[in-house]
Amino acid sequence: MSEKIQEEIVLVITSADGSEREVIVTHADDSLLLQLSAGETYRFLRRIDSKLLPLEQVIGLRLGDDLNLQFTEDESMVLQDYFTLCTEGECVVEIALESNAEGDLSYFSLPADSVGLELGDGSQLMLAHGDMLTLMELAQGQSAVINAIQQAQGKQLEIGDVLAEAEVAGEETGAATGTSSSLVGLATFAAFGVLAVADLGGGGGGAGGTTPPAPTGALIRGAMAAGPALANTDLWVKAYSADGKELVTAKINDQGGYEFRLPVGYSGPVLLRIVDANGNLPDYTDETSRQAKDLTADLHSVLFVDGTGSTYTANINPATELMVRKLGLAGGDEGTSETSPSGLTAAQIADANREVANALGLAGTDLVADTPKLKVDVAGVDKSDVDNYGKALAAISGGESQTGQTTDKVLEDLEKGIGSDGRKQIRIEGDVGDKIEVKGSGWEAAGSVTVGDTTYAVFNYGDSAQLLIDLDLDLERIGAVL
Repeated sequence: MSEKIQEEIVLVITSADGSEREVIVTHADDSLLLQLSAGETYRFLRRIDSKLLPLEQVIGLRLGDDLNLQFTEDESMVLQDYFTLCTEGECVVEIALESNAEGDLSYFSLPADSVGLELGDGSQLMLAHGDMLTLMELAQGQSAVINAIQQAQGKQLEIGDVLAEAEVAGEETGAATGTSSSLVGLATFAAFGVLAVADLGGGGGGAGGTTPPAPTGALIRGAMAAGPALANTDLWVKAYSADGKELVTAKINDQGGYEFRLPVGYSGPVLLRIVDANGNLPDYTDETSRQAKDLTADLHSVLFVDGTGSTYTANINPATELMVRKLGLAGGDEGTSETSPSGLTAAQIADANREVANALGLAGTDLVADTPKLKVDVAGVDKSDVDNYGKALAAISGGESQTGQTTDKVLEDLEKGIGSDGRKQIRIEGDVGDKIEVKGSGWEAAGSVTVGDTTYAVFNYGDSAQLLIDLDLDLERIGAVL
């Protein structure tokens, strides 16, 4: 399946007269040089399609009077004369590092007279934003930068008075209150995965721990497991709020993993959806054929977050897709599936999780939070540590190979076979007047249920089976031995 995703890092330059112009950093062939001008404001942010988002990672280095911002291994920009022109208050440079539940961006401005960590070659580390693994990859080959980030992290975790120092530094430079609080909030590496290293080199003041950490959005991490993920695929995960609003879009790495933060303050159901932006190119290794295969279904997962900034594991695979469909959200392919988990409660999500797990023979497994150990590796070689969850996913893959159907169609058929409380479910439909005969003792009438546009009479057989008979049939002619 394929959906086109356009991601770019954008610099918005606002002149003194209020006019704006854009520079697209993403499509630059080399590091861009920008001579700063008096009276202008420079704002860096990320844009996916038309949605404005905070940056996921950035490293800021002082090179003489210039500020070098590194966004990815291939994308950077040098802001010339930042530490002279902006110190005099002639320009403002802001970086979007957070957003709230409404999608409003919060910008961080590094005081131009800040002192960073010396790197031994005359340059200084001024800013590092992102999780540690990403920062280490971004600084690959720059041992001095890596050591400085680790040093700054260690200091930040040990001395709380850094917060007070940063606040005082902001006030002494005449920074606006918003800028100062941003610096203080972003200085708490342990809570944010964000590190403002300016002013970490000095000694401690006496106000350690007096500034409470700013709130953060929930951290969600997990993995896509239609099968072992292939490297260099253009797969993404999108998170949607209760009303179907897109909260976050994050890239899936070469191992199938992802990690992102929700906007600060959001609580409620979160629907996750895999987006395949690489056309019909293969995305994973099929566990049955052992061949590279393209995704042929919109895979989802769903969880409920409490708004406290906690960390959640949320995996996405065919089993979690079944769970989402049991909650009443329509499946599909190529972006045709439903993306609004409106009205879902934590209890409903937990019930659907348990119901589908039981139906797959995985009683006690949390389909969302537990990470399956797959049957094969990315090369298609059997693994010795496969668990029951991994075997269940391999069985779904086997159903695709045996029937020649797409993942979407196989999941549609499986969903029909999962009844309440995990009973094996059989649906009987036909022409009006058809005679349906149910034989055997133990069947109990359990009222009726409407699925889609069809209403069924329901008969249960203990906890193991459930029979749904289309009420459009002539029920007077149904002979059932109950």
